[in-house]
Amino acid sequence: MTRLVCDNVLFEGETGRVRLVEAMYSGVLRLDVDLAEVAARIHPVKQRLFDQVIAGDRIEATLTDPDGNTRGWTVEGPIDLVVSSPCGLVTLSYADVAGRHQSVVTDEVTGTGFDLDAEPVLRRMHDGSLRLVFCSMPPTRHRLGSGFDLEHFGEVLIGEAGVEMSWDDRDVFVIPQATETQLQALLRFIETYDRA
Repeated sequence: MTRLVCDNVLFEGETGRVRLVEAMYSGVLRLDVDLAEVAARIHPVKQRLFDQVIAGDRIEATLTDPDGNTRGWTVEGPIDLVVSSPCGLVTLSYADVAGRHQSVVTDEVTGTGFDLDAEPVLRRMHDGSLRLVFCSMPPTRHRLGSGFDLEHFGEVLIGEAGVEMSWDDRDVFVIPQATETQLQALLRFIETYDRA
């Protein structure tokens, strides 16, 4: 069975099928018109899963439906990306976004010691800014488990990591610019974070 990592799962009744929906917000950038930016905010673990789904691979997952029944489900496309816009929410298709981050991401560094099998990634964009992208927040496999305090983490990360940044979405931080020393300190902070 596959580990599903996405914001929402839509159950399609008795068919035994589910669809994935990823929600994205930005107070800094226009996600509704910048598909490469949208793609750059999707964590590699989610990208792999989403790519498999739109390629037609049979993905099976054990899930609990809204009625409390746990059973095997088949994940099918399309995958919807619901993004913020000045006029409200806009739904995009992942198939239209897939792979577009390659045109704007010039470098990617994966963190360690934060979320087993879904470590955060730091992506340098073509304009020199960075995106710190987490697979899910709170993380599903952090050493603090259910004791992980998302609000505390975000506040401390912004206040003490030594890099100017904004918490732009639940799992995305936007960093206008940073030196290599600042980035190494940021990655060390994430690796060693252990306060509940």
